Amino acid sequence: MRWKPVAMAIAVALSISRPGPARAQDGAPGPSTSAAPRPLGPSFPCPVPRDPLAQLICSSPELSNNDLRFVQAYQALRYKSDPAGQDALRQELITFTINVHARCGIPAPDSGLTADPAAIPCVKKEYENERDFLDSRLSGPAAEEAARPLPQHVALQADLKALGFLPPDSPIDGVYGPATRIAIKAWQRSRDNPITGFLGDADAKALEEQVAVASEFGGSSASGQAPATGGPWTMKMQPNYSAPGVWRLNSTTGVLSFCTNQSGTWKCLPVKP
Repeated sequence: MRWKPVAMAIAVALSISRPGPARAQDGAPGPSTSAAPRPLGPSFPCPVPRDPLAQLICSSPELSNNDLRFVQAYQALRYKSDPAGQDALRQELITFTINVHARCGIPAPDSGLTADPAAIPCVKKEYENERDFLDSRLSGPAAEEAARPLPQHVALQADLKALGFLPPDSPIDGVYGPATRIAIKAWQRSRDNPITGFLGDADAKALEEQVAVASEFGGSSASGQAPATGGPWTMKMQPNYSAPGVWRLNSTTGVLSFCTNQSGTWKCLPVKP
């Protein structure tokens, strides 16, 4: 049986670059951000003709969601682990996949058979139990990231793309593979935050606020440019400033302002050097 490829297909667990023009290194391809929202899950592209378990997951929105929740925790633990730990985790994934087939009566890969939809509750329980086991091994920002609701988890990945830290062709699929980890670290570096590669709660809030500011001022890139009518602006969040806000520098006039969000309205106060 081809268990190892099956395991990789189900969880996109290795997060390595995969061949084919429609794939990117973070996971399954998705539509552009201007298209209709991508369903939350699964973590791999459907259909998977030769794998009854993957077919069953693709056929069930509930299992698709569970699969992505599983991979959310798996990716956090994988990134937290050293190379030896990653190898052990990879083998653990293969064993988990074999057990799901056996316990839930799923036909073997390449058998030419399809899974009985009656197996969906069993598969759901197996995925939830394994996710709980993965969660129990996480702490700090990694645990906070893995516990985040999927809609917010996916939206934060889209925020990194909107700010220019993820390439334009990167899929927004909720799979935090190498490209997303690089983007997170680059964003953390741009803010002088601790570079962890995880989006803990504090970083998630700061990222959401930065995107809101960029949107308010008309910017959508990492440089945070505002509309041409206001001149070219550069935004730099200041974590050591006494009030939460953002600096704006008009490179045309040289005026530096500090902007804060007051009851939903951004107000800027010019600051003398």
